[in-house]
Amino acid sequence: KNPSPCEAAMTTILCSRHQTFVGWEGSFELAKAAAENVNLRDKLEAEKKKASEHLSEMKAAQAKVEEEAKKNQALAEKNAAMVREIEELKRQLKAKSTEAFGLEQQLVRTKGDLKKVITGQMDERRKTVCHGSECRLRHKDTGLCLTSHRGHNYP
Repeated sequence: KNPSPCEAAMTTILCSRHQTFVGWEGSFELAKAAAENVNLRDKLEAEKKKASEHLSEMKAAQAKVEEEAKKNQALAEKNAAMVREIEELKRQLKAKSTEAFGLEQQLVRTKGDLKKVITGQMDERRKTVCHGSECRLRHKDTGLCLTSHRGHNYP
């Protein structure tokens, strides 16, 4: 059944695919498809917007992670430098401790030598060894060296 030209003009839709006019039956299907198309386009735009926001959030999070990584790298380098410094200080402390122990032993020997010199009990070997060119501390009465020197093999 063909509608009148007025009815056709009011109720028909131009089919963009076929570039033809469709009648009553096809117009409902096209209107429904067009409405669905608009809904899908709106959903697509909403999804694009969500994806764009999500991408922005991800970029911000990535920038934050990279900044934290840089901070962590700087801290790791600082920690490594501190560890090296601590190791160097430990080495220096060990050297100073060894030196202090040696000086303490030398002081003990010197005190013993001083007592022996004062009491006149210094043995003959010590008397001759102590008169080296390095001797700086001498007993005021006897002139014998009161210090211990390296290489003199003091007990």
